[in-house]
Amino acid sequence: MNPNLSPQGVAPDVPPPLPGERIPFLDALRGFALLGVFLVNIQSMGWPGVDRYVMPEELGFFGALGRALSLFFFDGAFWFLFAMLFGVGFAILTESSEGCRGKLGTGGFLRRLLMLGVLGLVHSLFLWWGDVLLVYALCGLVLVFFRRRQDWTLLGWAIGVVGLLLSAMAMTLGLALIARVLPGEIGDALGGEFEAAFDFLPDRDALIEGYRSGAFADIMAAHLSELSVIWIGGGFDMIGMSLAAMLFGVWLLRKGMFVMGVGADAAYRRALPWAVVLAVGGKLAFVRGACASGEVDALWMSVSGVGILIGAPALGFLYLFLFRRWFQRQGEGWLSRALSATGRMTLTNYLMQSVIAVFLFRGYGLGLYAKVSPPLLTLIAVVVFAGQVVFSSWWLSRFKLGPAEKLLRAFTYLRKV
Repeated sequence: MNPNLSPQGVAPDVPPPLPGERIPFLDALRGFALLGVFLVNIQSMGWPGVDRYVMPEELGFFGALGRALSLFFFDGAFWFLFAMLFGVGFAILTESSEGCRGKLGTGGFLRRLLMLGVLGLVHSLFLWWGDVLLVYALCGLVLVFFRRRQDWTLLGWAIGVVGLLLSAMAMTLGLALIARVLPGEIGDALGGEFEAAFDFLPDRDALIEGYRSGAFADIMAAHLSELSVIWIGGGFDMIGMSLAAMLFGVWLLRKGMFVMGVGADAAYRRALPWAVVLAVGGKLAFVRGACASGEVDALWMSVSGVGILIGAPALGFLYLFLFRRWFQRQGEGWLSRALSATGRMTLTNYLMQSVIAVFLFRGYGLGLYAKVSPPLLTLIAVVVFAGQVVFSSWWLSRFKLGPAEKLLRAFTYLRKV
């Protein structure tokens, strides 16, 4: 397996990268994925997370259109791509470096996961309830056991985990449908029980009031209510889909799918029609379920859940294909170099996005929570990311690592870097 990613192609005898060696394509892809993740996150940073399952009337036509487009093009897909790249990084740090001096062993990787987990815990408790760092740390503990597994074992487990989640969501959808079609009191009773299962969602008005408050206690109460929902209602799904994406990323790396060569091009073209069908069909179902009404509806939430489990991985794969084609033509031009700089500081920039969002939307900042339309939120995310591109390029012209990356590496290798 050779993850070298030169745009000119790779000779079979080129050795795998040494630990710490940068791969421009993967760095640029991380930068691109980071932008996509922020485009998703900012919608729930600036509006109640429960709005993911409804379409509030106050959004108006253009606000609702912007929300629908964001759900279709961004939600789930970049989250899957981001997790997939964590798996790729795991493989490069451990598998591809076997026999190389400075190889990161299991102990070093576990220390890395510990630091990620600590950062994720603090991040999720005080800044962003949709944090992925803690999820990645937990998934990484499982990923270690796949380190020397065969390629098809990785792919089989990735498909199996997604299949398990999809089966559970399909059962939920089936129960919701039965509750709707059963006549009389039986249907009403079953429907009532089913709707009651979704009562854990926080009150939307209470969230808006809490986040707009200037009181730290009120803001934290709103924040922790959303944090508890994401783990109680979706913790299993988050961990499962992240693990599947990571395993898929390792499999793609081993199969040479990041190499700019003819063989990889042919493999992408064979998979492309299936990915398009699954992405479009799944994301349309997801958007239809999320935009069904102005109230939380168990049936449409289930439709939305099935849709995103199908559509998000497929759309994430499509974005990988499209970005790869762009990088082949762009090479190491100014834009790819700028994205690479941002990708080299992924952890720092990811945390920075949350700090900026807290200042923009919470009461002890500008207090813009639930006041900015979804299209404008998208524009804000792009502007913030552009600033991060400039900042990352400036920082790396003076230092080797970003601040958070330096902390992570020092703890990983237990030495000053």
